[in-house]
Amino acid sequence: MNLAGLIRHNAELVARALEGEGPAREALVGALSLAALTEDATRALVVLARDGGATWAEIGELLHVSRQAAQQRFGGAEMTESTVASVRQATQVVAHLGNGEFAAVHAMFDALMSSKLGVDELGAVWRQLVSNLGELRDTGTAAVTKKGGYTIVDIPLAFAEAEMKARVTFNTDGSIGGLYILNPE
Repeated sequence: MNLAGLIRHNAELVARALEGEGPAREALVGALSLAALTEDATRALVVLARDGGATWAEIGELLHVSRQAAQQRFGGAEMTESTVASVRQATQVVAHLGNGEFAAVHAMFDALMSSKLGVDELGAVWRQLVSNLGELRDTGTAAVTKKGGYTIVDIPLAFAEAEMKARVTFNTDGSIGGLYILNPE
């Protein structure tokens, strides 16, 4: 599912629950995903606007910030379409974990990760985290770094009892070569 489809799907979940026609628990995870997806969409639209010839001053005006603020926030060389896709995929990983969809996360692993961490083990680790830290309540804005051919996406996580971060490391083919839940630095 592409970014537009993810936004549409999660917005429909939230709207149905707010209208009393859908489960609130599922919609809560959808709302959490929407927050991260909105950031992804903004970044992707900035890339498209820049590719279409928009200046940083024009983008800043649309976002009600200065040219410099827009360029600092969105102008990093790392904000390519593949990086936006990595942020989107990392956001999906966190949403899948929060929904207990461990097989969906496992399917994104590379061969080594898949052989070292099975679906059941992944589920057990997540359930232990939730048991210790409480339910996942919110996520923050993703930060992206690139190292040695890997794209590393850190997503702040707000559990009921503690703040953590998810670190998802992507190989050049888009498969997951590392998945960590870490103390925030």
